[in-house]
Amino acid sequence: MVHTREELDQLAAEYTSDTLSCIHTVQDFCDRHSKWLIQRETELEMMRDIIVRAEKINLTSDHFKKSENKLKAFGEFLWSKVSQVTAESRAQELEKELECLLQDTLKGLEKLTLFLEAVEKLAVTSLSFFREENPLCRLPTGTSAAAVRSVIASARRACPLLIHFQRDAGDFFLPSLVNAESLAFQLDKYMRVSQELCEKLQKSSDSISFLGMNYGKEKQACKNDPCSNLTNEAIQTMFDHLTHLTNIRLDRHFRMAYLFKGAALRFVGLLSQRSSRMRQFLEALEEAAVQLDRMKMGASISSVAGSSVGFVGGVVSIVGLALAPVTAGASVILTLVGVGLGITSGVNSLATGITELSVNSYHGKKSNEIFQSYMEDVETILECLEQAASPIILNSVPHVRNVAAGVAILVKTTGMVGKGIDTAVDCASAMKVLKSDEMVSSVAKVVSQEVKAARNVPNMAADLTDFGQLAKGTPLALSKSARAGFIALNSIFMGLDLFFICKDSISLAKGSKNDVSKVIRGRASLWKTELDAWERIHRSLCIGIWKFRKSMEVLQRPFYS
Repeated sequence: MVHTREELDQLAAEYTSDTLSCIHTVQDFCDRHSKWLIQRETELEMMRDIIVRAEKINLTSDHFKKSENKLKAFGEFLWSKVSQVTAESRAQELEKELECLLQDTLKGLEKLTLFLEAVEKLAVTSLSFFREENPLCRLPTGTSAAAVRSVIASARRACPLLIHFQRDAGDFFLPSLVNAESLAFQLDKYMRVSQELCEKLQKSSDSISFLGMNYGKEKQACKNDPCSNLTNEAIQTMFDHLTHLTNIRLDRHFRMAYLFKGAALRFVGLLSQRSSRMRQFLEALEEAAVQLDRMKMGASISSVAGSSVGFVGGVVSIVGLALAPVTAGASVILTLVGVGLGITSGVNSLATGITELSVNSYHGKKSNEIFQSYMEDVETILECLEQAASPIILNSVPHVRNVAAGVAILVKTTGMVGKGIDTAVDCASAMKVLKSDEMVSSVAKVVSQEVKAARNVPNMAADLTDFGQLAKGTPLALSKSARAGFIALNSIFMGLDLFFICKDSISLAKGSKNDVSKVIRGRASLWKTELDAWERIHRSLCIGIWKFRKSMEVLQRPFYS
């Protein structure tokens, strides 16, 4: 198809307009970043306050073990156990509060996303197009081509930092109390990295004024236009070049490969090696949560039945003792019946408590082992991402054919790359990362902090008992058989039985979910969103690296000479 000079002018104006629009987005966000940061800091403080209040709902034994004031801490621990009847409703209120808070956070992150996309597009914008000698580069009065090139160069230097944001914020920032600390950590990280981005970009973007600008669509008068005498062949060549430049900027797969550069093949290899295994880990965690819930359901049913028997036994015993003076001891038979019911209730409670402790301990230890194995893979991937986001990374990507020798990993991408593409990548030797002691220390620190926030799971094999379970599985349950002779003591234990009946009945009505299974599901859900994000990056890189070298050649080719 033959293109005219007017079509070339129009395409050039659109390319210039889109570039200046991206610069305007960057400058606007950087100018407002201080206010944006204050809003996020407020949300972060509120999030941390919710975390503190949530921790007090169901304290573990670590609370008083690690506290300096043991007596006070132990009292708080006992009170949290006694008040478990209202624990779920209080947790739900906090979760609703977190949900409202995250709605504001997500609105703020939407603005951040627009800024990040603009930076990403600027990083893959042609420098050679914005040169004074190029007559197709028509900038508004007061805007120099050198200033535009300065912004593009700054975007290229800063763009690896965008790797930190390659996740779906809507999927990650879900209102979950068990994940609140991880959400707070990630929000804090977004704030720090966005500030670093703005510092790198603001100085260069501030040199461009947008007052009265038409984003490059206005045509400057030019008496001696060097392009006026261009041959049709030259016009076609320039039009094709500019079309490629436009497509490159719109190609999200190329942009992803550009962010990773030398770390792209290493990340592809690592995730190809670990993705399937990590999915299996998450499925195993879900199965452990199901087993814990089943045990909780069975224990609650047994508790209601046992406590009901104990309550009836207490009533019969009291009646027998109360009527003894009137019946000349004949009613003692009722007391004996009550004793028998009390013993039955006590044995049932003890058996239920021991069984629940045993099952919870087994699945708790199993979950810990699975999670620790999963986190080993997570640490490896996070370290790769941190290194990719570091400026101390080789800025060139070798041609895939040059790393095909000595194959270690077979990367298969279905549906995205196209038919018949099976690429072998040696993830161990594909790229050599330049590592200094300072870089290694910095990366290790960031990864350690991120894993610590994400790993914040209580020891699933410990602290699995609540107050009711403690009462049912100890001598308190057996002492029901000894309470027959005391009306006052019977009344106390009847009150406890009634407490357990109400507590476990409410639990059954709401689905009777194990507390630890909630933590397991929350963590598994959070890491599933992370794994989904990493797999999206993986698929995008698999596509981007195939055309990376060709696209880079087009991007670096002089536009007008």
